[in-house]
Amino acid sequence: MSEISFIVELPGLSISKYLISALGGQTTGQPKEQYLSHIDIVTDQSNNLRFGKFPTDNYTLPMFTIGNEHLTATFYSCNGKLQYISRNNSTRYKSEVKLMTYGTGSWSNPFKDQSGAYLFLPDGNAKNFAESIKYLYIIKGQIYSSVVVGYSSITQIYTVYKMAGSNGMGVHIENLVNISNGTMWNNKELIMRIETDVKDSDNQLCVDLNGFQMHRKKTRKKIPLQGNFFPMTSMMSIENNVDRVTIVSSETHGVASLSPGWFEVVLDRRLIQDDWRGLSQGVTDNVLTKSHFVLLFETRNISTSQVDANSRR
Repeated sequence: MSEISFIVELPGLSISKYLISALGGQTTGQPKEQYLSHIDIVTDQSNNLRFGKFPTDNYTLPMFTIGNEHLTATFYSCNGKLQYISRNNSTRYKSEVKLMTYGTGSWSNPFKDQSGAYLFLPDGNAKNFAESIKYLYIIKGQIYSSVVVGYSSITQIYTVYKMAGSNGMGVHIENLVNISNGTMWNNKELIMRIETDVKDSDNQLCVDLNGFQMHRKKTRKKIPLQGNFFPMTSMMSIENNVDRVTIVSSETHGVASLSPGWFEVVLDRRLIQDDWRGLSQGVTDNVLTKSHFVLLFETRNISTSQVDANSRR
């Protein structure tokens, strides 16, 4: 399977239709500029990656980058995880992406509530998702560059677009999750944690209420962990007097900031017991689930009066 990418400009709230057809041996009417993406294979445990006529190489350095005129994203070759995002004004931000899981205890006490369709009752802090990657490769093209990281049940795709406009201002993160198979996911809740160095001293998180208004939430250590999770419709951010980091989402998720500078986003959950809240079954009807985010770092330009107002809030 191949993918054809091209850039078009559309007016706002408009729809256009494009017809793509094979030209065969014809030369008349072919685009003047045609490019094949270059693919660097970093890891292929099964030796099953095949890319046809696309030029490929084996990548052996410990770190690699993809970028555009606005930013550069740095990854580790050993696990394919995003580590840093550098603005092209030389500002570098920590942006470590981790996959983690929450558990919900055992049946040792059958009268104690556990996580279910309506309840989120973790048995402690999140644990690292310890599975090793199955494959990792880098796609470098004229329109965008991507990093594809594959596990047995999860695929993560990081993309940086090389075009004008807002699409090129952040790193796009796409997760394809399918935890329907095997017992390893029973009573597990999968999250994506992003650890940044944009820290608010009060550990506050801003989430949107309805796609229009932002509401400030404060993480409180005295209440149970689950009490610090909030619904996010399309956006959340952390900011201080210098910088702001924002995650824009195409779907609604539960989110938290359990430590200054951290984002946690719930991706999927598989729970085998009923939580005694009316559904009378667990959450076991998992299917392939796609989520899409944009990670954006910004430098704030605020006046002294705004800084004083923020410090009093």
